[in-house]
Amino acid sequence: MNNTKAREVITKFPNSVLATIDENGFPQMRIMYTVRVADDWKVYYLTAKMCKKCAQIEKTPNVGIEWTNPETWECVDYKGLARLTNDGELSRSLWNDEFKAYFSGPDDPNLVIIEVSPQSVLYNCEMGQCVEQLI
Repeated sequence: MNNTKAREVITKFPNSVLATIDENGFPQMRIMYTVRVADDWKVYYLTAKMCKKCAQIEKTPNVGIEWTNPETWECVDYKGLARLTNDGELSRSLWNDEFKAYFSGPDDPNLVIIEVSPQSVLYNCEMGQCVEQLI
């Protein structure tokens, strides 16, 4: 199973493309730093409450995520259901001082966690030679 290889792609290239659905029903994509991928494949991001993506997630929780190794074209294709949470304990466990550029700290009232539960995770091997369903 390529579970390990998929996680290596995410670890080495944590900037992902997160796609939500906009108010007109079209995908809205943006680059997001992946804070954590848990053992159960839940994905965590930190963002500001006032961002469009938060309103989009509240309306339509279906999201797509992709991580890509630009050197080999390995990628992880992820579909899931997102939710917003203000869990202070979780926020503190995800906190990294690099986020000080955006937030005063893990208890900043403008900070919200995007938690994504997996529905499907695919690993695409080097140069598209194989596709393996992980979830």
